[in-house]
Amino acid sequence: MDLLKDGEISTSKPTDAWYSEVTSAPLSLPHIASHTIIPKQGEHVLFESPAKLYRQQTTSHYVGGSRGVSMRIAKGVYVRTGRYKGRKISDSQLKSVDSGTLTLTTKHLYFNGSTKAVTIVLKSVSVVEVSQAMLHVTTGQRVHLFGNLRLNLFRWERYLRTAVVENK
Repeated sequence: MDLLKDGEISTSKPTDAWYSEVTSAPLSLPHIASHTIIPKQGEHVLFESPAKLYRQQTTSHYVGGSRGVSMRIAKGVYVRTGRYKGRKISDSQLKSVDSGTLTLTTKHLYFNGSTKAVTIVLKSVSVVEVSQAMLHVTTGQRVHLFGNLRLNLFRWERYLRTAVVENK
């Protein structure tokens, strides 16, 4: 299987043999200059790319109806008998929150957008995975979703996993 070049996005997961070969090779993380953040003392920028921040949004509504009668007892006073029978319908969808730059440093993962900024401490990252052309970063109970990365998602995953391991 051919490796993707910079700027190409793959939505299919490679075979297990290819994936283990690519992820098990030693990786040295280069230090680069950043145009979006000023690193803290002892922190170096490793990787940077334009990206979009997404959130999983769940909406719900009720479907059903009611039956019964209303009786007037006095002026402005009514008594209603009957019942409501319905069910809750939940719908989950992915919502784009902001566009900006995703920056990986030796200690943090930063997202700087026009309206939203996210800072993730690498020591708190528990899961890094790629699915549905998105980079999923889990910290505790929170899942951060980054998409539209200009560089190969598997390269992002590999750099991020290496940086997380070096911080533990």
